[in-house]
Amino acid sequence: VSNLESQSFYKDRGIDLNGNLRLDWNVIEGLKLSVIGGGYLNYNNNKRFLATQYINSITTLGPSTLTQNSSNSNYKTAQALAEYTKNIKKHHFNVLAGYSFEESAADTLQGFRKNFPSNTLPSINLGSADGQTSDGNMAEWALSSLFGRVQYSFANKYFAEGVLRYDGSSRFPASKKYATFPAMAVGWRISEEPFLRDNVKWINELKLKASRGTLGNQNIANY
Repeated sequence: VSNLESQSFYKDRGIDLNGNLRLDWNVIEGLKLSVIGGGYLNYNNNKRFLATQYINSITTLGPSTLTQNSSNSNYKTAQALAEYTKNIKKHHFNVLAGYSFEESAADTLQGFRKNFPSNTLPSINLGSADGQTSDGNMAEWALSSLFGRVQYSFANKYFAEGVLRYDGSSRFPASKKYATFPAMAVGWRISEEPFLRDNVKWINELKLKASRGTLGNQNIANY
């Protein structure tokens, strides 16, 4: 009952803003240029106050404590793409080239004090400096990428694809910041071949595919 009726409280206030935008321009038949941007902004502040409770003339629960946290983070990304598609009889070509950039930053701060002169003044600067604590951290990272892809198909049966990426991450030292990641794949929609389509009626879609590539990973500590 004393806890419920005390002046203790927990307050949490935050702002979250998110947005993205894409613009496409069909320059000529088959050629499209695109610009994409997006990101978010987050701000949060919370306070937890445990008030001193005077149960009776000889019993007191306390001392009062206040823990306050503040954090903000943001993320933004931008991409520029150029894509060209061309059909020549049974031949289909698709070429994509692009650049992307990502950046993220976060900052947090925490403070603690106790033994406030009044339950009606829960401001952290009014608490006792004896036993006070503070903590916080900051982190940033960025990723920059160039990439390209070439796709080819013939008669919707035979497929080939090649991909090349060149990525640079701030999480690696300068001497190892950038790396190249190639990949390739071939496919055969065998269900479109007459010897299978005309003789095996219960199969309506069967595709064989083989691929090989190299991938990178930046999901490590920020520094």
